[in-house]
Amino acid sequence: FGCIYSLYSFSQISEGGIPPSFAYDQFLKTRGTEQRINYVSASHLNIQELIKEDEISKEIAAPLRIAVALPTLIDIESTGEWTTLPDGQKIWQQTVEAPEAHGLIIRYDEFYIPEGGNFFIYTDDKSQVLGAYTHNTNPSGGVFANGMLYSDRITMEYVPSTSSKEQPRIVVKTIGYAYNLKDTGPGTA
Repeated sequence: FGCIYSLYSFSQISEGGIPPSFAYDQFLKTRGTEQRINYVSASHLNIQELIKEDEISKEIAAPLRIAVALPTLIDIESTGEWTTLPDGQKIWQQTVEAPEAHGLIIRYDEFYIPEGGNFFIYTDDKSQVLGAYTHNTNPSGGVFANGMLYSDRITMEYVPSTSSKEQPRIVVKTIGYAYNLKDTGPGTA
């Protein structure tokens, strides 16, 4: 998880904006979303044991762990769902759910957004939105991580460029599952 956290600290170049899907909530709800949910299992984790280990780390002044890395596989070429909105705009969406997580951090093995494309990540209740990430965010592609989203269910949304036929590369093999957020973020105890 150290790799995720170190990337998290300098990966926040975004240009703002609102995901286009927000204007079409009712349209998307009537289409259903179950086919695009990627469930990340944390059933093998013993959270109480992790918290005990963290207490020992705190006593010896070691860095605090707030999350653990869980494997997943998300690839824009083979997962998620492409949708055409009523205004004709196309979007790709992939929802990720990691039950009972206090927050999620996505670590991308490949993250490349073509010129003119936009990428957003947001919580299920839309109270936290990261992005738009654009070509300027990670122009050479490769490894990337987004900031913490304080939810156990988030959606990634890609909006393709209208001026370029170049394809995005979005590949995720690891999700940071935050379990120990005492005094570190919104809504935490």
